[in-house]
Amino acid sequence: MKKVLIYQAFILLSFSLAGQDVSLKTEYPSVVTAGQQFSVMWTVNSGGGEFSAPSFNGFYKLMGPQTSYSSSTQIINGKMSHQTSYSYVYYLQAVKEGKFTI
Repeated sequence: MKKVLIYQAFILLSFSLAGQDVSLKTEYPSVVTAGQQFSVMWTVNSGGGEFSAPSFNGFYKLMGPQTSYSSSTQIINGKMSHQTSYSYVYYLQAVKEGKFTI
């Protein structure tokens, strides 16, 4: 009898879990001058995967990736919400003038 109750509780709890929408946010300057140092940051709200940075053709990669992790949990009026984010920062330097796509 106890096993049946445990299985039923497990099934009910699994229905209450919801999937998280994955979002990716990128921050970078729109224009830099030759020789200028700048940073590019990617922030994703879900982990567990491998992050692959694009090639930085036309730039010196000075440092990176610097990674950070943030997690927060809120309980408001009995409703719980949880947010997680991972950030990856690269520090680059523009080599020459031109139009480049990262």
